[in-house]
Parts: sequence; structure tokens; C-alpha cells
Amino acid sequence: MTASRTGVWLSWCRSLEGFVLCVILQALRTTLCLARLWQFFRTSLRCTFTAHDFAPRQEDFSIVVNLGSFLNKKLKKMDTVIDAHNLVKIYDEKTIPVYALNNVHLLIEKGEFTAIKGPSGSGKTTLLNMIGGLDTPTSGYVKINGINITALKGSELIEFRLRNIGFVFQAYNLIPVLTAEENIEFILLLQKVPAKERERRVKELLMQVGIADKANKRPSELSGGQQQRVAVARALAPKPQFILADEPTANLDSVSAGNLLDRMAQLNKEENMTFIFSTHDQRVIERARRVITLEDGRIVKDTAPTSMVHAE
Repeated sequence: MTASRTGVWLSWCRSLEGFVLCVILQALRTTLCLARLWQFFRTSLRCTFTAHDFAPRQEDFSIVVNLGSFLNKKLKKMDTVIDAHNLVKIYDEKTIPVYALNNVHLLIEKGEFTAIKGPSGSGKTTLLNMIGGLDTPTSGYVKINGINITALKGSELIEFRLRNIGFVFQAYNLIPVLTAEENIEFILLLQKVPAKERERRVKELLMQVGIADKANKRPSELSGGQQQRVAVARALAPKPQFILADEPTANLDSVSAGNLLDRMAQLNKEENMTFIFSTHDQRVIERARRVITLEDGRIVKDTAPTSMVHAE
């Protein structure tokens, strides 16, 4: 079974599990209500009831609260789409070890709009590369939709990234011999999207990022900011589940950066697309709904609830 099919199967199973857990919780609540009603009628028939007889007992509340807490944790866990578990990345292990990441544990839920910030050398890009399967940890693992991508190799990993993740690289990584529109279209060709749909999608994206008039220009004929917009459009083209963006606004003016972030926020809201940014840009940080701060390869601050940061 391929990684993409496995992901669909696991997603279906999690949805079914969530439905079953909700049914169980509702059934328990109904059972408790019926039990109290039965007690009421029994007491009524004896004509010896008091107001105290109708009061919910503490043990009833305890059962519901405890089960509810358990089910909420299970449902929360099912919403987790990225589990970066105890990631360690060490360079120069045999000489003087340098920890790019030092025991980073992070959960990302579907539909997040999250910024990872920190000084240069704090591990932001390394963490992003680990999540995207572009680099492998010294220890630890990354699971996406239940699939351990750290264990995937070769074509299986390439196929998974192609179908699920859109990358925006700080260095753009555009193909120099292709035009702007061809760079955007290339990922759709790999996905075997029909020609008419490719053409429509590319034109739409060129308009959205404000470089429709540069469609036939090669990267060498574009400014840094224009190349950045092509890179962003390429990442958005296949409408992936996740966008991993390394300094996506670094070379954009304030107007272009604002427009780009507006578009990303729209996709996040309308299509529940998950965005993770590595950034120094305060404009990105202010728009993020969750901000993770790295220093010396460790998470030192996270605005998410504690339950999302540490898995059980």
C-alpha cells in the first residue's frame, strides 16, 4: 500500500473512531438521564420522595467529567496531523557536536497558521526541513497523518511530499531554464493534472501573487521579490495539505507581503490548509494564531495549549 493510500485509510479510521467516541459519550449521558428518571418514578410511586432525591449525585458528574476528559484527549489527538517527536539533530558528532535541534517535541493540528521564530542559528529552518522530510534527525521522528515520514525512503518519500506538502524556500529554488509560469506548472505536471486545469490554475496564481505580466520571464530576469512570489505560487499550485514556508516575505515590500499573507490566510480559512512559517518578519508573526519560539535548538516558548506541545 502506498504512503498516500495509507494516509487516506488512516484518516478514514480516525474519522470513524471520532464518530464512535462521540456516540459512546452521548449514550452514557442518555443512560445516566434514564437512570435518574427511573429513580424518580420509583420514589414517586412510594410517595416518599424529597427534593434531595432528584438532585444529581456527585458520582454521576464524576463519571461524565472523567469520560469527557478522556474523549476530548482522544479527539484532540486525532486532530493532530504533524507529530515531531523528540527531534535531535547533531552536526559534527565525532568532533565537537553542534545541536541544531535538541529534543524538540511539537504537535501541529490541522488548519493551524503557525509561525516559528527565533534568532539566526536557532534551528528554525532545520525544524521546517525535518517536518517536510527534507532532512533526517539524528534521533526522534516525524509523523504526518500517522505516517512516519522519517522511515520513508527514496521514491516513497518523494511521492508523499509531492501529494501532501508545498514548500517555499528562502533561496527560491526555481528551475533557471523555465519561465515563471512553467515553474508553477511543473509541480502540476508531476501530479498529472490535465492541461486545461493546469493552465487555469497557473493563470489564477500569477494574478493572485501580482506577477501576471511576468509569466514568460525566466528567474534571471526577475527581481528577488518576484522570484519569491513565483516560489509561493508554485507551492500553492497543487493545493497541498501543508505549506512549509521559510521566510516567505523576506524579499517582499509591505504591500506585496500583505497581499500574500491575505491569500494564505484565505486558503487557511476556506480550505483548512495548514501553514507553518519560519520567519523573522513581524508582519507574519502578528498574523499567526500560534507562535513558537526557538533558541539554541530548543522550544523556549509556545503560545499553543500545553496539551498540543507534549504528546502523551
